[in-house]
Amino acid sequence: MLHRLFKQPAPQRPLRVLVSAKVGDTLIAPGRARSIWAANTADAVRQNGHIPVLLGRTNDQPYDIASAQGCNSISRVFSSIYNVPEGIELAIPNARSDFTADDAANWEMRSDYLDELLKNVDVAHIRDGMMARKCFFQSIPFIYEDHNEDYHENISSKDISILRDPLCRGVLAITPTVAKRLEGWGLGDKTFVADSGVNVYSVERDLDRVARCRRFILGHRFSAAAFYGGGLQTERGIDKIFEAARLNPHIHFLLAGGVSRAQNERRDQRNKSDLKNLSVLGFLDQSTVMLFAQSSDVLVFTRAKNDRSQITSPLKVFEYLASGSPLVSYKLKVIENAIGKDAALTFYSGEDGASLSKAINKSLRLRPWRLEGYEQNVRYGMKKSWKAREQRILERLCAGVDA
Repeated sequence: MLHRLFKQPAPQRPLRVLVSAKVGDTLIAPGRARSIWAANTADAVRQNGHIPVLLGRTNDQPYDIASAQGCNSISRVFSSIYNVPEGIELAIPNARSDFTADDAANWEMRSDYLDELLKNVDVAHIRDGMMARKCFFQSIPFIYEDHNEDYHENISSKDISILRDPLCRGVLAITPTVAKRLEGWGLGDKTFVADSGVNVYSVERDLDRVARCRRFILGHRFSAAAFYGGGLQTERGIDKIFEAARLNPHIHFLLAGGVSRAQNERRDQRNKSDLKNLSVLGFLDQSTVMLFAQSSDVLVFTRAKNDRSQITSPLKVFEYLASGSPLVSYKLKVIENAIGKDAALTFYSGEDGASLSKAINKSLRLRPWRLEGYEQNVRYGMKKSWKAREQRILERLCAGVDA
């Protein structure tokens, strides 16, 4: 029956689509992957002709949501950080500012806010089992997305049974490994896999600005730049970058992202190692990340060899590719299977910094930096746009919904 339902024509009018990550999340959380997902998913809903309604709190931001000026300020900050156009409708259930994230989630679930919100949407794209429960009791069709976070793995058996209901139009797994876990829960007939997407607005390339940025990061000391953007935890293989920096004092290694604690820890590590060619930049907004990526000789995608590497989403790889710069990546099948042989891409597979260093120098030799970038890399990156990803999801989610 579900298969027949998906074959019905899509609705003729724009639908209101609720987008929600984890209940209790804040809208503006620089560096948090879920917040990036939420912003880009909501924008992709809009690009596909529907009306996104993005759920999230703002009580950690100094804006008065009771005033039009405060709401406009939130929208501008949100747009700037995530590099998406303004105008996304924000649903803000603000809990008290001293609540922890879990307390806020419990408050939202107990309040009437979510029930009232769901009465004003047609369908929902969600990442939280608690929200699946709300959708079920309000008879709202939904897609559930699993990124293998702790709260995904620990979802209640009651909520898993809700995912088997026809109201759940599909269960999206971020990687094939996650899909196997979902299939083990009896969700095989609904499970499909989709990588995260690439922000299309970040592909724009201002050649003068790129050239100025490149002069800034190279200065008079360095002959090349290697850029990493993302989390700074050990599982990301960051220690390999430190080893490669020690072996290549002529290369400026730049690390962007990570939470404040991790940034400080990596700065301490840098100082103790006396690595004058490694900079820990902290958080950069999306457009600045792409400017640094476009200005660098090589972009580095590292991972430590452990169980987490098997559930890695290659989103960062496609973002890197979209910048047009050459890429050095840890060898993962999910990446090999997605990118053609003509890409400006060099793999490494060793478990030490020497292997990464060798791959970086090979890339510098065979694929030198170009002001205009490598067109084939941009082409591969754009195949994974958020718009294309969400179109596939909306075809499942909206089919059969009354227009």
